[in-house]
Amino acid sequence: RLVISQLQILRTDEKPGRKCLYIGFPGLKCRHCDVRAHNRSGAHFPTSVKTLSDSKKTLFAVDEHLQNKCLHCPQELKDEISRVKANHEFERRAKFKYGGQRAFFFEIWKILHPDQKMAQETILQIADDKGSR
Repeated sequence: RLVISQLQILRTDEKPGRKCLYIGFPGLKCRHCDVRAHNRSGAHFPTSVKTLSDSKKTLFAVDEHLQNKCLHCPQELKDEISRVKANHEFERRAKFKYGGQRAFFFEIWKILHPDQKMAQETILQIADDKGSR
């Protein structure tokens, strides 16, 4: 949650390059960067709960940005993220039940898309996709 807490909600203010996005589409941005001032490397616009909850597409990308690309992230925070990351796998297995990460990201999705109704079938599809790996 330390990495996710470094993000803020961002809405596109111009037509994004990806066809599935529209002006005003919600995403997440690095709280330390002014994403509009440069190439949006600190901005993420997941188009589904599945994409948002995929660690490789969200958490790892944000971690990579904070650790190696963000010019404004304090070194103390980078060090803390590295420390927490080293203990994360052990803590995750010891403290959290299976599916907890998906539920966490589903709550973030509801914040980003409050007026969008999420069908139960979609939630079940996410669970099926995770189980088939």
